[in-house]
Amino acid sequence: MEKLLLHICCGPCSAPIIPNLNTKFDVLGFYFNPNIYPETEFEQRLASAKKVVEFNGIGLIVPEQERDDFFEYIGDTKTKPDRCLLCYKQRLARTAEYASENGFSHFSTTLLISPFQYHDKLKEIGEEAGKEFGIKFYYQDFRPLYKESREISRGLELYLQKYCGCKFSRKRK
Repeated sequence: MEKLLLHICCGPCSAPIIPNLNTKFDVLGFYFNPNIYPETEFEQRLASAKKVVEFNGIGLIVPEQERDDFFEYIGDTKTKPDRCLLCYKQRLARTAEYASENGFSHFSTTLLISPFQYHDKLKEIGEEAGKEFGIKFYYQDFRPLYKESREISRGLELYLQKYCGCKFSRKRK
């Protein structure tokens, strides 16, 4: 079975996606989210992601990441959608790079479940990252699973965040 590295933004988003992908790939989670602010929010989302991967019997890689890396990466770009597109690019490029360097055939992201993301741009950025690092971006529109993600999350008593992740989205800008 081919190996897929799945960028996981949080537990709730990954809850229905992991079992879906497990039928097609040998899946490993990748929690790379330097955008998440503050640190306590990062840790709550990580704990939730760990709970979901454990429940689904897969592993999780948590590479080094610093909030400063995100702020340096986006520079003065602080408004939507430009900030969000840079955020996707940073996270998906790092996922593609790790996948390419570690023998995966594909990579994808749980961000594809959210009706609140810029879906077409997310797909485009994933495909670009795949080309840059010589690995296939696995695209699937997971938005139909969004409602299920909420139901599973309540059942597993997962932390349900109230904003996308960065300090700017926390303030609803």
